[in-house]
Amino acid sequence: VLLISYGNRHILLPGDIEREVEFVLLPRLKQMMDNNQLTMLMAPHHGSATSSSSAFVRAVRPEHVVFSAGFQHHFGHPHKNVVRRYLYQGTKQWNTAYSGALTFRWNEQGELFIDEQRVVARRYWFQ
Repeated sequence: VLLISYGNRHILLPGDIEREVEFVLLPRLKQMMDNNQLTMLMAPHHGSATSSSSAFVRAVRPEHVVFSAGFQHHFGHPHKNVVRRYLYQGTKQWNTAYSGALTFRWNEQGELFIDEQRVVARRYWFQ
Protein backbone atom coordinates (compact mmCIF):
# COMPACT_ATOMS: atom_id res chain seq x y z
CA VAL A 1 0.00 0.00 0.00
CA LEU A 2 1.38 3.37 -1.00
CA LEU A 3 -0.10 6.81 -0.24
CA ILE A 4 1.42 9.65 -2.23
CA SER A 5 0.70 13.14 -0.92
CA TYR A 6 1.73 16.36 -2.62
CA GLY A 7 0.16 19.54 -1.34
CA ASN A 8 -3.54 18.88 -1.09
CA ARG A 9 -3.45 15.93 -3.53
CA HIS A 10 -3.53 12.36 -2.27
CA ILE A 11 -3.06 9.30 -4.48
CA LEU A 12 -3.57 5.83 -3.04
CA LEU A 13 -2.11 2.69 -4.61
CA PRO A 14 -3.47 -0.12 -2.42
CA GLY A 15 -2.53 -3.16 -4.50
CA ASP A 16 -4.60 -6.31 -4.06
CA ILE A 17 -5.99 -5.57 -0.60
CA GLU A 18 -9.45 -6.79 0.31
CA ARG A 19 -12.11 -5.65 2.81
CA GLU A 20 -10.27 -6.81 5.93
CA VAL A 21 -7.19 -4.75 5.11
CA GLU A 22 -9.31 -1.76 4.02
CA PHE A 23 -10.89 -1.77 7.49
CA VAL A 24 -7.45 -1.75 9.19
CA LEU A 25 -6.14 0.90 6.80
CA LEU A 26 -8.97 3.46 7.16
CA PRO A 27 -8.00 5.05 10.52
CA ARG A 28 -4.40 5.55 9.36
CA LEU A 29 -5.51 7.04 6.03
CA LYS A 30 -7.85 9.51 7.72
CA GLN A 31 -5.05 10.64 10.02
CA MET A 32 -2.48 10.97 7.23
CA MET A 33 -4.83 12.88 4.92
CA ASP A 34 -6.41 15.16 7.57
CA ASN A 35 -9.81 13.75 6.55
CA ASN A 36 -9.43 15.09 3.00
CA GLN A 37 -10.68 13.03 0.10
CA LEU A 38 -8.40 11.14 -2.23
CA THR A 39 -7.53 12.76 -5.54
CA MET A 40 -6.96 9.41 -7.23
CA LEU A 41 -7.34 5.79 -6.18
CA MET A 42 -6.14 2.70 -7.99
CA ALA A 43 -9.09 0.43 -7.20
CA PRO A 44 -8.15 -2.25 -4.69
CA HIS A 45 -7.86 -5.72 -6.20
CA HIS A 46 -8.87 -4.49 -9.69
CA GLY A 47 -12.38 -3.66 -8.45
CA SER A 48 -13.20 -7.23 -7.43
CA ALA A 49 -16.29 -8.06 -5.36
CA THR A 50 -14.02 -8.73 -2.34
CA SER A 51 -12.68 -5.18 -2.22
CA SER A 52 -13.83 -1.53 -2.31
CA SER A 53 -16.25 -2.05 0.55
CA SER A 54 -19.00 0.52 1.01
CA ALA A 55 -17.31 1.82 4.16
CA PHE A 56 -13.97 2.21 2.40
CA VAL A 57 -15.40 4.01 -0.64
CA ARG A 58 -17.47 6.38 1.55
CA ALA A 59 -14.47 7.14 3.75
CA VAL A 60 -11.90 7.90 1.05
CA ARG A 61 -14.35 9.58 -1.39
CA PRO A 62 -11.94 9.51 -4.37
CA GLU A 63 -12.32 12.10 -7.09
CA HIS A 64 -10.98 9.53 -9.59
CA VAL A 65 -10.77 5.75 -9.44
CA VAL A 66 -8.79 3.63 -11.89
CA PHE A 67 -9.75 0.02 -12.51
CA SER A 68 -6.74 -1.87 -13.80
CA ALA A 69 -8.46 -4.50 -15.91
CA GLY A 70 -7.96 -6.45 -19.10
CA PHE A 71 -10.36 -6.11 -22.02
CA GLN A 72 -12.91 -8.96 -21.92
CA HIS A 73 -10.89 -10.68 -19.19
CA HIS A 74 -12.47 -13.81 -17.68
CA PHE A 75 -12.55 -12.33 -14.14
CA GLY A 76 -14.81 -9.53 -15.37
CA HIS A 77 -13.28 -6.76 -13.26
CA PRO A 78 -14.54 -4.40 -12.08
CA HIS A 79 -17.56 -5.95 -10.38
CA LYS A 80 -20.83 -4.11 -11.09
CA ASN A 81 -21.53 -3.53 -7.37
CA VAL A 82 -18.11 -1.96 -6.92
CA VAL A 83 -18.67 0.31 -9.93
CA ARG A 84 -22.00 1.34 -8.39
CA ARG A 85 -20.38 2.21 -5.04
CA TYR A 86 -17.99 4.65 -6.70
CA LEU A 87 -20.78 6.02 -8.89
CA TYR A 88 -22.84 6.86 -5.76
CA GLN A 89 -19.88 8.87 -4.45
CA GLY A 90 -19.67 10.88 -7.67
CA THR A 91 -16.25 9.42 -8.45
CA LYS A 92 -14.98 9.74 -12.03
CA GLN A 93 -14.18 6.21 -13.17
CA TRP A 94 -11.43 5.06 -15.51
CA ASN A 95 -10.91 1.52 -16.79
CA THR A 96 -7.68 0.45 -18.48
CA ALA A 97 -9.63 -2.21 -20.40
CA TYR A 98 -11.11 0.63 -22.45
CA SER A 99 -8.62 3.48 -21.99
CA GLY A 100 -5.35 1.59 -22.18
CA ALA A 101 -2.57 3.15 -20.11
CA LEU A 102 -3.60 6.28 -18.23
CA THR A 103 -1.41 9.26 -17.42
CA PHE A 104 -2.48 11.68 -14.68
CA ARG A 105 -0.53 14.94 -14.59
CA TRP A 106 -1.02 18.29 -12.94
CA ASN A 107 0.28 21.63 -14.15
CA GLU A 108 1.67 24.36 -11.89
CA GLN A 109 -1.82 25.81 -11.41
CA GLY A 110 -3.08 22.47 -10.14
CA GLU A 111 -5.16 21.63 -13.21
CA LEU A 112 -5.44 17.91 -13.88
CA PHE A 113 -4.85 16.44 -17.34
CA ILE A 114 -5.55 12.79 -18.07
CA ASP A 115 -4.29 11.05 -21.18
CA GLU A 116 -5.79 7.77 -22.35
CA GLN A 117 -3.38 5.77 -24.47
CA ARG A 118 -6.14 4.43 -26.71
CA VAL A 119 -7.07 8.03 -27.55
CA VAL A 120 -3.53 9.42 -27.79
CA ALA A 121 -2.20 6.62 -30.00
CA ARG A 122 -5.29 5.01 -31.50
CA ARG A 123 -4.71 1.74 -33.34
CA TYR A 124 -7.00 0.13 -35.89
CA TRP A 125 -7.54 -2.92 -33.65
CA PHE A 126 -9.07 -0.76 -30.87
CA GLN A 127 -12.76 -1.02 -31.59
